[in-house]
Amino acid sequence: MNNTAGGSVYAKDALNLTLGGVLQNDQGVLRSDAAMDLKAAGLANTNGSVSSAGTGALNFNGAVVNQGGQIVSDAQLTLTSGSLDNSRSGRISGKGLVLGTGVFDNHQDGRLTSTGALQLNAGLVDNSGAGRIASAMALTAVVTGLNQTNDGRLYSNSDVSLDMSNGLLNNQSGQITAPGQLLLRNLNVVNNQSGKISSANDFTLAATSLDNTDGSLVSDKALIVRIAQLLTNLRGQISANGVTLSAAALDNRNADLSSLGSLTATIGQFDNREKGRLLANGALLLTAGGLN
Repeated sequence: MNNTAGGSVYAKDALNLTLGGVLQNDQGVLRSDAAMDLKAAGLANTNGSVSSAGTGALNFNGAVVNQGGQIVSDAQLTLTSGSLDNSRSGRISGKGLVLGTGVFDNHQDGRLTSTGALQLNAGLVDNSGAGRIASAMALTAVVTGLNQTNDGRLYSNSDVSLDMSNGLLNNQSGQITAPGQLLLRNLNVVNNQSGKISSANDFTLAATSLDNTDGSLVSDKALIVRIAQLLTNLRGQISANGVTLSAAALDNRNADLSSLGSLTATIGQFDNREKGRLLANGALLLTAGGLN
């Protein structure tokens, strides 16, 4: 079906389309004032618009290209695809959103947002260059890799659950924040250079390695950090109201590791030179194999 270059399909009631091929909607408009149900091999929606006032159920076996386009629902939106390109100011939103896809490109101001809960299941996710993945209610994401370099942000006004499936989390100059519960699962290598990972509640970050150079890892309550290999905190900040930290090696040069409550640190090799600080308002217990 070709609805490109100013084409328009409008339904006052429910809109149901089942296509064997790709739905071509570049610079086109596909709109329903009620529910929308689309099934096709793929969707080409560059600078196009797909919208529904009612629930949206969109199922594409192959690629969805939404560069500069919008796929929106005033109600619950469910979108499945083989891959998804929502880059270059693409917009996908719903009042409750479920997205299942393979590779997900949301870079350069892409927006995946929900005024309700958001559930994301994807392969590699590129949320760099001011991409946004956000929800007003709980956000749950299961991905195989996440790139948030250059102001990518993943956040919720409630809880955030992020399962990395042992893939790379690159949060360089990015943000992962939650005023509610922050649950980080199956982390492997974490790059938080100049990035921010924070929660108003207790949370645990357990990973193979963590580079927090010029970054911040902050909890308003208790924070547990478990790093199997090297934790680099050069000029970084790790702070909470109660910190428990373990690492095979910690580079804390010109950095702060601090707690408003107690602080317990178990470290193999500890480099605290160049004005590195280890501070606690409560009890401080340091166990280190070697100290500089």
